[in-house]
Amino acid sequence: MKDDKLILVGIGASAGGLEALKLFIPNIEPNGRIAYVVVQHLSPSHKSMLTSLLSKDSKLEIAEIKDKTPLKPDIVYITPPNFNVRVSSGVLRLTRPNEFIGPKPSVDQFFISMSEDETITPCGVILSGTGSDGSTGIRAIKASGGITIAQETESAKYDGMPHSAIETGNVDITLTPEKIAPEIAEIFLNSAIPEVTIPEQKESEDHLKTILTLIKRKKGTDFRDYKENTIKRRIQRRMAARKFVKITDYIEFLKSNTEEIEHLFFDILINVTAFFRDQEAFTELKNELTKYIGSDRFQDSLRFWIVGCSTGEEVYSVTILIAEILGDKLSGADIQIFATDIDTAALNIARKGFYPESAIADIDPALVKKYFIKHGSTYEVVKTLREMVIFSRHDIASDPPFIRIDFISCRNLLIYFNSDLQKKVFYSFYYSLNPGGILMLGKSESTGNIDTHFETVDKKNKIYRLPMHRKKVSKPSFPRISVPKHHERMEVQSENDFDSYLRKSRLEEFFDAFAVTDIQMNIFYLHGKIAEYVQLPTGKPKMNLSTMICKMFRSDVRVMVQKIKNGASHSFSPFRKSDGFFVRCNMRKMTDDGHDTGFILLYFENIPEKELPGVSYLDDSCDMRITEIQTELASTKQDLQTVIEELETSNEELQSLNEELHSSNEELQSSNEELETTNEELQATNEELNIAYNELKALYEEREQREKLLLEKTALLVESENTLRTLNKNLEIRVEKEVAQRLQSELFITKIFETAEVGICLTDSKGCFVKVNKAYLNIYGYEEDELLGKSFTLMVPENFRETAMHMHNDFISGKVSEIPAEWEVVNKSGKLMKVISTASRVEMGGKLYKITSVTDITNIKRIEEEQKQREYLLIQQSKLAAIGEMVASINHQWKQPLNSLYQIFQYIETVLDTESPDEALKSIRDVAVESRQIISFMDDTINTFKNFFKLKSSISSFSILEAVKQTLHILDAKISKNFVDISFKYKLSESKSYTKVTNGAAAGLSKIADFYTTGSMNDFQQVVMNLVSNAVDAVGEKKNQDKDFKTGKVTVNVINRREFFEIHVEDNGTGIPDEIKPKLFNPYFTTKKDEGTGIGLYICRLILENKFFGRVSVSRKKQGAKFVVEIPKY
Repeated sequence: MKDDKLILVGIGASAGGLEALKLFIPNIEPNGRIAYVVVQHLSPSHKSMLTSLLSKDSKLEIAEIKDKTPLKPDIVYITPPNFNVRVSSGVLRLTRPNEFIGPKPSVDQFFISMSEDETITPCGVILSGTGSDGSTGIRAIKASGGITIAQETESAKYDGMPHSAIETGNVDITLTPEKIAPEIAEIFLNSAIPEVTIPEQKESEDHLKTILTLIKRKKGTDFRDYKENTIKRRIQRRMAARKFVKITDYIEFLKSNTEEIEHLFFDILINVTAFFRDQEAFTELKNELTKYIGSDRFQDSLRFWIVGCSTGEEVYSVTILIAEILGDKLSGADIQIFATDIDTAALNIARKGFYPESAIADIDPALVKKYFIKHGSTYEVVKTLREMVIFSRHDIASDPPFIRIDFISCRNLLIYFNSDLQKKVFYSFYYSLNPGGILMLGKSESTGNIDTHFETVDKKNKIYRLPMHRKKVSKPSFPRISVPKHHERMEVQSENDFDSYLRKSRLEEFFDAFAVTDIQMNIFYLHGKIAEYVQLPTGKPKMNLSTMICKMFRSDVRVMVQKIKNGASHSFSPFRKSDGFFVRCNMRKMTDDGHDTGFILLYFENIPEKELPGVSYLDDSCDMRITEIQTELASTKQDLQTVIEELETSNEELQSLNEELHSSNEELQSSNEELETTNEELQATNEELNIAYNELKALYEEREQREKLLLEKTALLVESENTLRTLNKNLEIRVEKEVAQRLQSELFITKIFETAEVGICLTDSKGCFVKVNKAYLNIYGYEEDELLGKSFTLMVPENFRETAMHMHNDFISGKVSEIPAEWEVVNKSGKLMKVISTASRVEMGGKLYKITSVTDITNIKRIEEEQKQREYLLIQQSKLAAIGEMVASINHQWKQPLNSLYQIFQYIETVLDTESPDEALKSIRDVAVESRQIISFMDDTINTFKNFFKLKSSISSFSILEAVKQTLHILDAKISKNFVDISFKYKLSESKSYTKVTNGAAAGLSKIADFYTTGSMNDFQQVVMNLVSNAVDAVGEKKNQDKDFKTGKVTVNVINRREFFEIHVEDNGTGIPDEIKPKLFNPYFTTKKDEGTGIGLYICRLILENKFFGRVSVSRKKQGAKFVVEIPKY
């Protein structure tokens, strides 16, 4: 279904909806065309986590709706709690729900707004949930041409909402949640449904008429007078739902699938209605009905007709108006309300009178309480109103109208009819209404020239009145003809097939003049010089042969038609003389392959006078007798003609009476259905009464048992009375003891009050002291008589007294439940003190008091201040210790670079003494580069240590291989001095072999991207320098200890593992004893006598753990030691 409009998918869900959404949302693919709005019932008092829960598995953005959010494709919008959402012109609007009890947010309200927004293409989806919210909105979406989908009830955790939606008959597709999103994309994005067109060529197949004829054949309803565009849209919608591309394929499917005809039939029936739709119109209607009922025309009897009543909301709205107008007079009035529709499923819903909460959300709560009965999540119209209404299937386009009607409501039905059918319906209303009767139409109806027949009461709300003195009109013609089955078959084949049938019959070859009619003499085809026998009547033309045949054969044709109706296959008239010829009219049934087609062939035979068999020439003596006989015959014909005309008049009156009787019969049939419903209700009531009777019988028997038991217990009560007297005496003794105990308790409490170490005072509502204990007096230095009757603000600093009094008043009145715990107060001598207090409000003798306990915390506060001073001094000492560590580390880190510089300076002196000036200058320039690198490293080191204890360094991406190479270059002097053979290798991955770094290959190390990490390169170089320098020292110490030791070796290996980099520094020196390994990375621990500071490895560990989130470890080798550094990649 290709369209440029944004496709909006509304998703309604309640209980169990989260599970369904978790299956639905992950299957949505972005496509740039579809937006989604989730309307999930939520608790209005709790924050929703739906957005975060659905975001985890969604390929689309999940966003919570804010007011005035414009819709965009590929976004799933979530309705927030305690808000209703609507869409208008492609913009989402949030509103607070009213106080009406019902689901929030409302799925129905959102779906209805989708159906009214012409800027979008709507699609409604109902998922798991209880209740029936969304059922009304589903009808609205379907009526507007949208697609409707419900979750399969078997897959729903709670099937209330899907089941209710499916029961409306307005759901196109039922699927499991995970299949819904792909199906929506298939329908809207991948289907290409063409426009339904009516071919202009006579030979072309009339697709639209064929479809409508199939519906008429199956359902008995003729939609040919409905507006063509409306029918097209409905057919397109069903083709999209069934995934048909070609209309010819869809027609073939209809012919073989009666269930699809049912679906299409109900799609064309647009059941969109609501209680009191257009409130302003109903207010004006109430005023007009009040005037009408109060006039002389009302004689305790009213007949209303609601045309196209759908599911009954409009009917019951009018019924409530009548009940409100009549009030107490309602029970004595004779009210008949005929509610008609061609949708029997909708009539069944209306007849039951059950509606969901969402359907009555906009009704005045007082009317809901008065005219509805609540059953769980549904509301039932009270029986009094339901008994006033007679529901009946009635086709306004083909069935006779009801008569003697006081009020007709036909709202938003005529908009689907073409102009001819609208005129016919208006004429029916004009005929049905009593003089002064009221007609109410929908706001969207086109009224045409209605003013020529009706008086306008309210043009805006389309309310009209029939004039009191209307013209006399005949009853509208609504033929009720039973068409033969084979005729019906031909009608399905279209007019083109009828023409083919005539050509196949070759009638034109056999007859010069003929006519084809149906059994009612309605003309279908004329041929030849038929005008000699068929004449147009004066006045309004009717294409009926019985009125157009010439007078010579008019009576003969009536006789022949009657013979055909009685079963004859062929009939003919006597010969009639006309202009030298004798003419005879013949009538035959037309058949096709031996089957009756329902058509009649009428043709004429012309025979010259001389050739007519059995007729001889007559002499003059006979002419006179013939003339006399002809005169008598003419007179007899005239008398017969008069009789025939009188019979025709009587026949018309009888036909009119028959149609009225038919209408009355329909009313009686409807009444009978209502009585059957009432009978069922009475039967149910009778069953309830039987149950109630059995319950009462059981209660009566239980009562007898209780009386018997009561007699048995009476004796026990007499005995118990004596026991109670004994117990009463014991109780008096017990009460006396309790009073004594209470007095003792009061003395105990008083003792506690007096001896408590905490200061306690009792003040009245004005803040004046009523009682104070000894501890309270000691805290403030007052005597008891100095405080009693005085305000507590005596102890409060003068600048805070007014504030303290306000706080006291708020506490006594209950405005605040607590007051500040710490106070600064003044004792009698004027000294400032700090106290902590608690207060309680008590009521004694009908008066409010405040009990306050006070503790002096002046000394505690002083001790806290001293403690803070000590903590400050400790922090300063820690900082000084950290500075000492930093200085020691700097000394350690600079030792090797300084040695290297020293050797460089010695080398320069040697060069100056032994080489020529030019050669010396060249050698000095070579070592100058090395000197600058060493000085730069020392500068970076001092900057690093400045920031080390601030946990800050310069962060950047650097090559581990390049950093190791530069560090080894700085240590080159020390390595050469100790005659150590150093090896530098790396592995690109665990499965690869080592690559050795030579002087020639060292230049390209920075280009190997796999060995880059992020951090401070200088920090990393300090770690490598410490580990390699220690390894060189260990080799040198080994040489001093073992004279046979030949070659010292140090190896640096760098490995690129899956999750981290690994740097190995190995040597064949003295090794690490197992007992010192746990202490090796502690501060100030060293194995180097007189030389080591014990800070190097400690700094390595700090750098790796704090700056690179890595670690360093050591292991003992057979010869020497091995240090391993691990640095995570991420």
